[in-house]
Amino acid sequence: MTPGIALDGQGFTEMPVKGRNGFFINQKLSFGDFKTTAVKRSWTKGNTTRSGLSIGAPGMPDYQNIISMEYTKRKQAVNFGLTDGINNSEVRCVTKFSSDDLIVGNNESSLPNIIIALARGLRSTNTFYVQLFTNNEIKPWHLLLDNNAVQADAKSYTGKLVKDDDNYYTIVPVNKMLDKRGEARNILFGSIGLDLRNKENKSVATVSFLDKGKVYLNTTDKQEAFVLANICAALLLQEQIDK
Repeated sequence: MTPGIALDGQGFTEMPVKGRNGFFINQKLSFGDFKTTAVKRSWTKGNTTRSGLSIGAPGMPDYQNIISMEYTKRKQAVNFGLTDGINNSEVRCVTKFSSDDLIVGNNESSLPNIIIALARGLRSTNTFYVQLFTNNEIKPWHLLLDNNAVQADAKSYTGKLVKDDDNYYTIVPVNKMLDKRGEARNILFGSIGLDLRNKENKSVATVSFLDKGKVYLNTTDKQEAFVLANICAALLLQEQIDK
């Protein structure tokens, strides 16, 4: 039996992951009350307000073109939905791309300020970007991770999950496992999961990549739990995109 991941704090709800056994059309991933409604390799064409990794309508002042539809067709991309029976989401992910490509057409003004801030100082050739819309909201959450740093700088790297100035989380690699006595021990290299922390630096969710995967939530706010569950699902599916 593989030792478990070390959690930062108490009060977590442990949810084993089902369906994480390779990437295929209409894959069903589930944990706790959360399950995917669709998982597709191909990119979504969206609707009148969303197309590719964009927000708004081309030519309008609020248009935000983050990564073009044409780009994601040539790269590693996945689109999925998640539900808990009440809430629903649309999640778009693109991985293994250069952070420089976040600036479409080398026009920094075409990017929302939030993405510019997230990408500042990031020079990675293995970036993971997630755009999360919950319950048909127009304004998404944005996640940006440097996959290389998650492994190479597991003790110091910090990623970001941001919606606006008041709604954000930090994401840090987990590099500790529980030994046979239940005590946390550092692993030799890299990370075995990711920890999501709120503005007070409290761990509110942890996703473990060990074996079939597990998700741990530590919040009583159901809306927050749904956002965190979506991000955990995206992180779990990222490992399957190449398969």
